[in-house]
Amino acid sequence: MSVSTARFRRLTRNWLCGALVVWVILGLALNLNYGREPLGFALLQSLHAISGVFMLAGCIVAGAMGERENLLVALGFFAAGVVLFFASPPLQRLALRLEFQKVRPAYEAVVTSVQAGRPAPVGPMSDGANVRVDHGPPARVAFAWSAFGDNWNGVVYDPTEIVATAGGWGKPGQTFTASPRAQELFGGDLVGCTRLAPQWFHCGFT
Repeated sequence: MSVSTARFRRLTRNWLCGALVVWVILGLALNLNYGREPLGFALLQSLHAISGVFMLAGCIVAGAMGERENLLVALGFFAAGVVLFFASPPLQRLALRLEFQKVRPAYEAVVTSVQAGRPAPVGPMSDGANVRVDHGPPARVAFAWSAFGDNWNGVVYDPTEIVATAGGWGKPGQTFTASPRAQELFGGDLVGCTRLAPQWFHCGFT
């Protein structure tokens, strides 16, 4: 084996190892940033996809070279992908619950104020959330975290918990799973909700 070939193989192995570490870190950051900042989330998605392409290219090169160490790194990439795939939903739920716990006292104060008949805060709260009220009865309060066009997501306080009927898109043909009453809340259309605590949910609307 020539010196140049050995150097190329070593560089390929280092590149694969570095790309694998970056890809895993971006995958974790992507899940832990879920639901809060749409631009930041989109940027992480793009970087994760790009690093994944580099990893895939490296795996193809490693397979062509047939070197054991490179093949092990390539297998590590696919193993990490499987782990991230199955770990993503619980990581995303954890991220939402941790974020909610940070803002819960302020949100509960707003709910108490609305239930007492006082107007909801105008403009963004200290954490950037915008308050939306569905007067019902009973009154429900939403704290919109992010919005793009008529699509938005955020924390919803629902004392009746009917928003729990929203389980994402149904099949076939992207039908709503929320009950008709729940789908109409806050001007609709309610797509899906994740329970954060009794009477508290993270919901997505379109």
